[in-house]
Amino acid sequence: EYKVPDELRALGYPEPVWKVLKSGFSNTPSETDPKVVELFQQHLPASQSQAATKNSNNSCLPSFQQLPRHNFQEKMLLAAIDPKREDRFRVCIVDEVIDQNYFKIALLEEPSVTAICRRDSETIGYIPWAIGIGLLDKESLQNMACSPQSKIAPKSLFQSHANKFKGFLAGQHLEYLTDELNLTFNIAKVLAVKEHILKIEILNEKDERRCILISAGSRKIFPMGWAASNSINLKVPSSLEKYFENMDSKEEDKEGNNLEMKKEEMQMK
Repeated sequence: EYKVPDELRALGYPEPVWKVLKSGFSNTPSETDPKVVELFQQHLPASQSQAATKNSNNSCLPSFQQLPRHNFQEKMLLAAIDPKREDRFRVCIVDEVIDQNYFKIALLEEPSVTAICRRDSETIGYIPWAIGIGLLDKESLQNMACSPQSKIAPKSLFQSHANKFKGFLAGQHLEYLTDELNLTFNIAKVLAVKEHILKIEILNEKDERRCILISAGSRKIFPMGWAASNSINLKVPSSLEKYFENMDSKEEDKEGNNLEMKKEEMQMK
């Protein structure tokens, strides 16, 4: 869960990040609090911070008017990746409609576990859709208690992500951003692909494994080699250290050969 930095709290922004953005940023640059801009960028990953400063209209973040509006209502039921464990889809209830862009969901069986969502959130879905592609067990719903006022959120309320992210296959390896604040990356293996939802196995440097579900559009997954190309250390499991050492030596040999070829070309000229 996002924690508001002490510096932003001191400026009078004690709320979760979406409220900080809503109150601290404006479509008109002159009305945007420069202190909030500076402090918030310090707590963004570098790639997002750079993207924010290069926004074409000089505003640091998109206008809230440009975000997709939703028609979710409180007590509606939907399927979502467990916000806490991230290992499976579970039934959630719309706990609060925050505004026209955002709503809060809570696990039906664990109301204390919540998440803030939008209509286009890639970790939520229509319950029959989740059952149909094997992400939610239909039998587990039979004994699940809910309010008489609850009803399944209709399919029309969700944004489709089918065919949005192509090319992912079981067996592929990725780099996974384990810790955003310290830019810690681990290797992950794709175990299964169901539309835009990936089941991945994360391997840490101690060879411990953890399986989670994640959207193929998540900002936490990157292609192999991304960390090294940005001078970020990749935490490699001990079982794969020799493999990566061989890869590094091959890259060095390749660079050396390319340099020699360039020297020969120059001498010939």
